Amino acid sequence: MNDKYMDTTDYVFKGPTIKDGALIGCNATILPALTIGIDSVIGAGAVVTKVVPDRQIWVGNPAKYLKDVPKERWLENRIKT
Repeated sequence: MNDKYMDTTDYVFKGPTIKDGALIGCNATILPALTIGIDSVIGAGAVVTKVVPDRQIWVGNPAKYLKDVPKERWLENRIKT
């Protein structure tokens, strides 16, 4: 934090939340307090600045929506019992 009056307020620091089945590419940057949805895919080198909804593919700098994750790649369809 770049604060003129350090230690005068309480800050709550929170890292990103990555839900089940999400895939994160190499060297991707996810800003604090963001959520990566269920079965979502973040491309390599992407810079995520927004919340990523469930089952979407995001790529680029800044990360942008590319397309939906195909149904056969959903976590519930990848698990073999």
